[in-house]
Amino acid sequence: MHNKTKLFIVCMIAAVALLAAAGGWAAMTCSWVEQQGSGTNTATLAVAANFTEPLKDLVKQCQDDGGCVNTHYQVCADATANLKAAIDANPNTYGYFFAADTTAKVYGSDRAYEYAKGIPAFFGKEATLTNAQSLITQAGTDAHWPCNSSDVSSLSFSTNAYDTANSKYMAVAGTGAPYGVMSHAIINDIDGASLPTTIPAYVRDPLYVNVNNVLNAVVGGTDRSGWLSKAQICDTTLKSVGTDYVAVTFTDNKWALHQWAIQLDTSGAASTALHYYIKTTLACPSGTDWKDFLDKHCYGAP
Repeated sequence: MHNKTKLFIVCMIAAVALLAAAGGWAAMTCSWVEQQGSGTNTATLAVAANFTEPLKDLVKQCQDDGGCVNTHYQVCADATANLKAAIDANPNTYGYFFAADTTAKVYGSDRAYEYAKGIPAFFGKEATLTNAQSLITQAGTDAHWPCNSSDVSSLSFSTNAYDTANSKYMAVAGTGAPYGVMSHAIINDIDGASLPTTIPAYVRDPLYVNVNNVLNAVVGGTDRSGWLSKAQICDTTLKSVGTDYVAVTFTDNKWALHQWAIQLDTSGAASTALHYYIKTTLACPSGTDWKDFLDKHCYGAP
C-alpha cells in the first residue's frame, strides 16, 4: 500500500474518532427492544431523539394493555433528518416514523398526523446551577419561568450557563434536529447570534447531531448547559439519568414544535397494532387518554 494511501486512511480514522467524541457525528441508536408473548409480529420504529423515552413507555403500555399481542418492537432513535435518510435508503425496514417536525408528511400527507407539540427547553444540572435564573436573566423585571413570551429580546444568557475559560460550553444540536433548529432561532433572538452559519464562542463546536447527545453531554459534565425538549428532562424520566435539572421552557406557541407521525408499513401486524392503539384506543390527537399520556411526558397536545 502506498504511503499516501496509508496516511489518508489514518487521517480518516482520526477524523471519524474526533467527530464522534465531539458529538459531531454518531450512529443511529437501535439497541432498545421489547417483546410481548411469542414476538411473532415485528416492527422497527424510527423515532426522533426527543420522543425516544415516551415511545418506549407507549410500546410497553400497548403490550401491557393487550393492544399489542405477540409483538416484538425495535426502537431506532436519531435526529429527524438522519431518520429520513435511513428510511429513504431502506424503505422496507421501518414500520413507523415519529418525527420531531412535519417531515413524516413526505411519506403520505393523507396518512400522517400530528401527535404532539414539543416544548423547547434550556437546562443545566442542579448541582452546578442553583435555579433557572442561573441560565437566563430577564432585564428590568423579576424573572418568571417558564418563559411564555414570544418576544425573548429582554432575555440574556447568564455567565453561569457556560464557562468557556474552563471549556464548559453550551450544548446545541445541529440543523438535522428540529429542536436544534428551534434552539438556533431562540439563541439568535436572545443574543443576536447567527446560528448555524456562525457558532458563538460559548456554544460547543461542532454542533451535536441530535438532542440525546445534548442531554448526554450535560449529564456527563462535558457541557454546562444545553438545549433540547422539555420531555427529555420530564419528571417521569429524571430517574433514568440519576440527576435533577433547572430549566427554562419556551411555551409560547411561536416556539412549539409540531411533531408528526406516520405508519409506514400499513400491512404489518405489529405496526398496525401500535397504530390502532394510538389512534383508536388512546384516541390521538384529541382523546383524553392521549392528552394524559402527553401531559405525563411533558408534551403539549396537538
